[in-house]
Amino acid sequence: MKKFNTEIIIDATADELQETGITIPDYCGQAMIGWDFNTITSSGPCAKVYPYYSEDDYYEIPMRYIHFVDLTIEEANFIYPDAWEANITMMLGLSVDQHIYYAEQKYMLNMIAKVVYYEVDGLKLHAILSGTAHKYRLMENLLQELRAMGLNPVCCDEYISLVYYMPAVDQKWVIQILNRYVGFWRSIAIKTDHDRNNRMARYYINYNLITGNDLTYEQLMEAIEYVQKKI
Repeated sequence: MKKFNTEIIIDATADELQETGITIPDYCGQAMIGWDFNTITSSGPCAKVYPYYSEDDYYEIPMRYIHFVDLTIEEANFIYPDAWEANITMMLGLSVDQHIYYAEQKYMLNMIAKVVYYEVDGLKLHAILSGTAHKYRLMENLLQELRAMGLNPVCCDEYISLVYYMPAVDQKWVIQILNRYVGFWRSIAIKTDHDRNNRMARYYINYNLITGNDLTYEQLMEAIEYVQKKI
């Protein structure tokens, strides 16, 4: 049963949706209805979306392509329980995107958040942010980078399953990606079941571990060199 739905726009091109295996009519850029936001499917966090005139014919659209319309803080709390509002006086010379970046990176102390909706009224920027939304975006970006390497990560209920043959993949790049989204030290907690005889790697990346890196790129390279020498 749908507990909450709201108007959204699919902010993606047909080609972008095709990359995720979604072939739909020309609904991109049109107002639609979305519900069951951040539902984990095999391809990642999605929302169920349908056009106004066809409620029974819905599509599972990746959350990265969901653009909210006239979202209130009360509605946002149905999607992200930790959502909160920020009202910022805009500075001349800075774009809206720059102000959003400021809000995401600096406005919330001790936490990185993502703007899930914003509106501009003169020199006032009203934004709704969420730390949970940031974690979901990290997950989406991790999946996107792995797919760009030709890998096929699959989202399960509690983790991402990543299986590939080692000879066909640059292992250094995999380690760098895991450091960027999980962290070098936290990656120790990733469950693995490698088949060394057949040179097959199997990773089971728990969603709770996807919180961002814990080492700089330079520190990571030093750690990789140290591990390689030990091997």
